[in-house]
Amino acid sequence: MRLTTRINLGFSLTFIAVFVTTGVFIGTQIYTTIKDQTFKQLNEINNNQAEIIRDITQEHIQVVKTILEDENIVTELNKGERGDVNNLIMYVDMFKRHVDEFEGITLLDSIGNPIISTVSLTPDRDQVILEQAKKGTLVTNTFIDETSKELVYEILSPTKTGEILAVQFKDRSIQKTLQTVQRSYNTSESFLINKDYYLISTTKYKTIEAVMTEKVQTQTAENCITDPANISPHHTKGGVYTDYRGIKSITAHTYINGLDWCLISRVDLSEIYTPWYELLKVLGTSALVAIVFILISGYILSKRIAVPILKLTDIATNIESGNFEENAEKIDITQQDEIGVLARAIKKMLINIQESTKNIQIRVKEQTAELSEKTKSLEEQQLAVLNILEDVNEEKEKSTNLAQDLKKFELAVEYASDHIVITNAEGIILYANKAVTGITGFSTEEVIGKKAGGKELWGGLMTPETYKTLWHTIKEEKKPFWSELRNKRKNGEEYTADAHITPVLNGSGEVIFFVGIERDITKAKEIDRMKTEFISLASHQLRTPLSAMKWFLEMLLNGDAGNLTKEQKQMVENVDKSNERMLELVSALLNISRIESGRIIIEPKPTDLGQLINEVMVDLAAKIKEKKQTPIVSIHSGLKELNIDPKLVRNVYMNLLTNAIKYSPEKSEISVMVSKKGNEILSQVSDSGVGIPKEDQAKIFNKFYRASNVLSMETDGTGLGLYLVKAIVESSGGKIWFESKEGKGTSFWFTLPVEGMKPKKGEVSLDI
Repeated sequence: MRLTTRINLGFSLTFIAVFVTTGVFIGTQIYTTIKDQTFKQLNEINNNQAEIIRDITQEHIQVVKTILEDENIVTELNKGERGDVNNLIMYVDMFKRHVDEFEGITLLDSIGNPIISTVSLTPDRDQVILEQAKKGTLVTNTFIDETSKELVYEILSPTKTGEILAVQFKDRSIQKTLQTVQRSYNTSESFLINKDYYLISTTKYKTIEAVMTEKVQTQTAENCITDPANISPHHTKGGVYTDYRGIKSITAHTYINGLDWCLISRVDLSEIYTPWYELLKVLGTSALVAIVFILISGYILSKRIAVPILKLTDIATNIESGNFEENAEKIDITQQDEIGVLARAIKKMLINIQESTKNIQIRVKEQTAELSEKTKSLEEQQLAVLNILEDVNEEKEKSTNLAQDLKKFELAVEYASDHIVITNAEGIILYANKAVTGITGFSTEEVIGKKAGGKELWGGLMTPETYKTLWHTIKEEKKPFWSELRNKRKNGEEYTADAHITPVLNGSGEVIFFVGIERDITKAKEIDRMKTEFISLASHQLRTPLSAMKWFLEMLLNGDAGNLTKEQKQMVENVDKSNERMLELVSALLNISRIESGRIIIEPKPTDLGQLINEVMVDLAAKIKEKKQTPIVSIHSGLKELNIDPKLVRNVYMNLLTNAIKYSPEKSEISVMVSKKGNEILSQVSDSGVGIPKEDQAKIFNKFYRASNVLSMETDGTGLGLYLVKAIVESSGGKIWFESKEGKGTSFWFTLPVEGMKPKKGEVSLDI
């Protein structure tokens, strides 16, 4: 086969193979990506909808429980058929005002007959549902309200007297939630079916008349209802299946445990892959045009390339003769392309080889003379090396003495429980005790001679700024360094270390050693984290019933359940005050857990400190007036707006001023002064109150700690205020301290940097 034919054929086949392979790969990837992305999006929407539906029904179940605890409603229900429907309607109207979807209630006897009802529609209820309702709260399937033509469902719950209370709710929120998926695609929809495959919601293609009359017995529905894995409330599956219209669809389904409902979301497969089909047409047309063009171009190009190459091949076979100059004269290719450049380069190379051969012979003679001179120079260098060896022996003797001193220290610290290493001035480990192996997993032989805390050993997990600060502190400032560091053991396991590094100086003030002591505090940090998470979880769990109590107490005080007597109102107000104190404690605990977990959001913005303090004073005006105290506020006249998070800083002033008011006598003065000092804004809050005993001052910023002299005079404190204040100030880059004398009063000072607070992304804000 001729060279031109091989070049043309090889070039064309290579292009076709690359083009087809690339096209198939890209098409496959696009197909898979579109399917996976669509399912992922549909899956996320389905999960969110299921959670919302579960939350809606749980809220309605809570309303049912509240109704069963309402004394007026329970009294009317206990009367049975003798009950006054108008009175019952009046009592349940309160729930209609607060719960938009609430319809009404019906009291049923043990076999499902209505005893008394505030609604016009009483649907048929089979005996299986009634038996389940006697055992606990049950959410029924939806049905059509013939009056409003809306979907309604009931929540059945047993009463203390053996009857069944049926509470009806409109299905508006659930239907609205199902419609959110329709914004994603033209053919997308979400709908609900019960465990018997009946529709219990409308679909994009099924009207309200299909509810509880038509079944959806697709593969997706069967998987959702029958798959045992669907017991998990968050279990979601799906894929490409035929839908109830006989059309291929991408589907996702979620079994809503506790309701025995299945949520199905789907979108037509044809709508998803329309762009992919168009792309295949474009790729196919482009491939045909490109192949024809390549065949023609390849033939022309191969002839242009092959002829000069054959000529160069003949010349190359003759080069073995060694007559480089004669062969160079035969190269007469004048093309300006790469072949021509190659021919001229070969011609020049042959000429250069001929000249280089002559030059090499001359250089050999010159270098022989140079080698003779270098031999003499080496003899002189040998004498210099002998002198250096003498100096090395002296340094070795010094090192031996140093090792003896270290041996004495080794005997003292060898069996310490803390990890102790000694390094030279460059951080190279000279000594490590046995605890190093117990904590890091590295043997002493593995660490000696290596850089302490490097990536090769247990370090390298902290930010570069942390290590830069460490070395600057111990080597430049020659001061001890202390911090918590994240390190790793030999097996790759990470741990938290309480690290202390101290420089050792000689008589001239130069660093000669570093002594590093580390303690593994991983378990202690984990315990602290678990305590913080427990406080956060407990606080969240407490807040819900406390908020509900607050709502019902406000309703009682507002007369929603009837007028109270003077004694009753006083009792309810006392309960309301106690509930408020509990809510304040829960909020304080939540704030502490949020700051300790590092999830707090910091959103600085330009803030006028004077205005912020005045707002705090307005909030505290009632307490100040009650104790007839005099507030004094002094703000530096030239103070500009400070870039801070006003919520956080407001909390600091609020806590300090609240304490000052609470623990100061009547008709006393409370002062706040703000001034600029260097690169800091200094705030002072002073009072003339009971003061802090000297023995309590070291613990005053501890969590839950209260001074001994205020425990008897004020029992409502939590001991969290000052702990929260210190955490906010220090996380903002400031400092806080105080001076106090028992019986004479207390002054707190805290600073904030002039440049303000640094923004920080998080998950939650303070509960203020």
